[in-house]
Amino acid sequence: ASAEQSLQKAYDLVRRTLDITRHIGLRVKSAPRVNQGARANLRDIWAAINRELPSETQSAPIQINTSLPRNFPELLCDQQDLQEALSLLVQNSIDAFNTMSSSSTTMAWPNKRVILRAEIGLSHNETRAIITLADNGPGVSQELISLMFQPFFSTRLEQGGNGLGLYLASQLISKNSGTIRVSSFEGCGCTFV
Repeated sequence: ASAEQSLQKAYDLVRRTLDITRHIGLRVKSAPRVNQGARANLRDIWAAINRELPSETQSAPIQINTSLPRNFPELLCDQQDLQEALSLLVQNSIDAFNTMSSSSTTMAWPNKRVILRAEIGLSHNETRAIITLADNGPGVSQELISLMFQPFFSTRLEQGGNGLGLYLASQLISKNSGTIRVSSFEGCGCTFV
């Protein structure tokens, strides 16, 4: 009876969680595309993200490096959406570092670093902003890369991860007519473009 009760509780929790995810997905999909006049300043966004970081990284310092051209233009996207997406990617890096540092089977991760780079490039005969966020954390295996943007996929479920951060970041980027991809190797960090 106890096992059946536990299974029923687990089933109810999963069902509620799936309902929440469907609701989030429907809201993002039904949200109007960003209007043509929306502009985002990457320097302002990155400064705001950096202001939020100290309380998150005091126990485990993380070096934040930035490589932005001096006169990087405003981007044609919603400022709040881009800030939230980049915040989620930075939080993913912080969580990966913290997981490695708290693991009883590994040493603390030395020289933790998150790097933001931006450049302007041509893609399919149009000018595009290329934003790269990379860390030198633990990375993930090649088998897991295809799952990283799926809702509820997390390599840190035991540490409290819910698997929604990268999913939401990808949805916000897509909403603004952008794309996101990741490359990673175990022990060598992750790079999101």
